[in-house]
Amino acid sequence: MSTSAPTAVPQPQLVSAGDYSSVVSIISWFVISSTVLAVIARLATRWVISRKILLDDFFIIAATLFSVAHIIAVSEEAANGIGQHEDDLSAIQLSNMQQSSFAADIMYMITLFCAKNSVVILLTTLTPVKIHKTLSYAAGAFITVWTITSIFAVAFQCHPPKTWVFIGNQCFDRAAFWTYFEVVNILTDWMLILLPLGIIWRIQARRAPKFVIFGCFATRIIVIAATVTRVIYFNDAFHSADYTFAAWPAVLCSVVVQGFSIITACIPYLKPFLESLESGLIRSDDLRRMGMTDMYGNGTDKMNSSQGSRHMMSNNRRSEKPHELGSMRKESTTNAKGFVVDTTQAVAIGTAHGDSDHAHHHSWDADSQSSQSKIIKKTTTMSWAIETKESEQPPPSTLPTPRTYNFDKSQTGIAE
Repeated sequence: MSTSAPTAVPQPQLVSAGDYSSVVSIISWFVISSTVLAVIARLATRWVISRKILLDDFFIIAATLFSVAHIIAVSEEAANGIGQHEDDLSAIQLSNMQQSSFAADIMYMITLFCAKNSVVILLTTLTPVKIHKTLSYAAGAFITVWTITSIFAVAFQCHPPKTWVFIGNQCFDRAAFWTYFEVVNILTDWMLILLPLGIIWRIQARRAPKFVIFGCFATRIIVIAATVTRVIYFNDAFHSADYTFAAWPAVLCSVVVQGFSIITACIPYLKPFLESLESGLIRSDDLRRMGMTDMYGNGTDKMNSSQGSRHMMSNNRRSEKPHELGSMRKESTTNAKGFVVDTTQAVAIGTAHGDSDHAHHHSWDADSQSSQSKIIKKTTTMSWAIETKESEQPPPSTLPTPRTYNFDKSQTGIAE
């Protein structure tokens, strides 16, 4: 009885030598998933801290929605031929691929516009300096004009009525246009990196928070690197006889550029940035509006006097309230000679050295203004007040003010 060898079942391959469309689809959906998570984290952080959704948040939400639309269009491109050889595609697939590419290009531009302006709006809220605000507004206006003109150019890139058909149609130099577009894209990204540097570098703050804040904005360098790669691959594809196969790396770079443009716009809203911002820029801006600092956070006399007043008030409040870790016992007795003896014993546990010094200093200054009281602060004190009989009291105008003397028992030798 003869047995035949089992036949091997061919395993499906996600990637073959002539088909990279699945790579485009998988990476595209991975990037958009990461993008959505970053936006959710940003909005959640903003809501927890301020209970508000502001204008820059609406821009990032819009950028995310257009990014999802861009990924859907890229997936349609991949399903209809991107990453495959052009000779293996039907006429319908080529037409659908070009329509999807046309829609993806417009969604790509709008996504970048919304993500960049979200950062611009954030920059205008970080600085009180007029020149910084003016530069931020100018950057936003430039990005807006650049986006509108670019969308108009893409909408009429080829001969009508089918302006989306760029294979076998008469079109302008698409390689030159996309090179121009991405060069401006890189320049605007550099603006969004350097503008924060100019804003935060003159602020009165420690270097560590400054580096944290700037590092959050400097992550856009990732977007710049992906943009440069996209330009290189697109130029190769535009000059290739097999566009659909040569263009898949450029399409994938488009996904990475728009995705990381949104993600890097969300990074400044993470907790370390917000903590550094609160301790640096926002606090300096609040003091400046109150007239206590100049435009770069340098202190003024008003700030110093205000801080001194608040410090004295704080110390007075501390002196009026018992320490939360301490205890105090007060006894009052009358001795045979008609003296009222007030014995106060105070026990303080774990009192900060700095608070004790400041409280002692301000208490001594306040009490030294009057000649009727001399206080020596000790842990255990005795207060002696001289009482006079009602019949022996002089008229109110000449009645002397009772004097209080505090002595340390350890120095006077008086037994408890």
